Amino acid sequence: MLNLQPFMISALLTLSLAAIGQGAAKKGELPTGSVTGLVTCADTNAPARLAQVILVPVGDGSPGHQKMATTDLDGRFAFSHVAEGRYYLFAQQSGYVDLSGKLLGRGFASIAQADREEMDKHLALVTVSAKGPSEISFRMERAGEIDGTVLYDDGSPAVSIQVGLIAKKGLTDPAGKDAASTSAMGRFLGSESSSQTDDQGRFRILGVPAGEYLVGAQVPANSARSVSSNGFVRMVDSSWLGGLTVYAGDTMRASKAKAVKIGAASERESVDITIPLGKLHTVRGHVILKSTGQESAAAYVQLLYSDTRDVARTAIVAGGEFNLFYVPEDAFVLVAGASLEALPDFDVDSEDGIGAVAGGTGFLFQPISSDHKAGDKGEGTMEMPLLVTGDMDGITVTVPDPPAKPALKPSEPVNSDVIQKIEP
Repeated sequence: MLNLQPFMISALLTLSLAAIGQGAAKKGELPTGSVTGLVTCADTNAPARLAQVILVPVGDGSPGHQKMATTDLDGRFAFSHVAEGRYYLFAQQSGYVDLSGKLLGRGFASIAQADREEMDKHLALVTVSAKGPSEISFRMERAGEIDGTVLYDDGSPAVSIQVGLIAKKGLTDPAGKDAASTSAMGRFLGSESSSQTDDQGRFRILGVPAGEYLVGAQVPANSARSVSSNGFVRMVDSSWLGGLTVYAGDTMRASKAKAVKIGAASERESVDITIPLGKLHTVRGHVILKSTGQESAAAYVQLLYSDTRDVARTAIVAGGEFNLFYVPEDAFVLVAGASLEALPDFDVDSEDGIGAVAGGTGFLFQPISSDHKAGDKGEGTMEMPLLVTGDMDGITVTVPDPPAKPALKPSEPVNSDVIQKIEP
């Protein structure tokens, strides 16, 4: 019979030497400890089986810095080799309060104090030490639900439409007044909760914490009728910049949306949204330079609601011609300005696809910010009133030459308050 003892001793010696070498290599790194615990469901007192448990370092919710584990069939979890320090711990499971959208990638320190106090109720604080394992019990709280149906005004279901929630208080300034927003749709893209409509236009959003929310359907507004051959323009048209959001209450204005309130755990609210295609129109025109009377090579156009100055739509213009599709009936102020640089374009024949850009690295322009006040036209821009009750064509917008780009020293950063760069 073969004697395996010499081979086993040799193997153990090799592993031991390797471990010693790894220990030496890690000399100077932070000591580590472990975290173990039990997750239960507050509404049933049963173990939270196969739930996701997340550890986030206090003060740093950056992706890659958190640790994740899955509970077993007894609701237990374990983390090993965790660097010493203080961590927030929370758990995720469908139907229960989920803090990942608020916490991960932002860091607790960046969250408003009122939100932090509410989040404290659904977080556990863990101190990890190399002196011994940290044991913790965590209870998941059942959350509310918002469901409903999104239809077009002809009665057909709106299929594969993203429906999102944002906290209503997130749209107010410190004084409690509704604040104008240049990125209402962008807010939904980063919302804590969202769902996509099914083949009947139905959606269901679970795990909604107590609060007051706006519910919005994100509707792409790019059109096959667009005459632009510029790939960058088409990209912007198909993004949230060129899109529109239809809120509960069948309005495209956050200030007029019907808010939905979720109170106690397990509360359910139903919301239906109708997309009013019959009241959406096309606005076409040209942007020309005042100094030459020629079309601007690149420009931007925005529609602001005339009463609140909220940004309704944004279009990037190539070759002087702009097209705004699916514009609601309302009174607007049209704001336009020429760009500082030529508009880039995508090389559709490139092996890199739309990632390849010809003729530059970006498009520089002076955007209208959310605090843009009535009468404040801004340097290099113009304004004109616009009442949309149907399709409009042949609008001519005369703009001044763009302001000269300030000269920068080699070490001086670009002032993002003056110039915004959109990368393709």
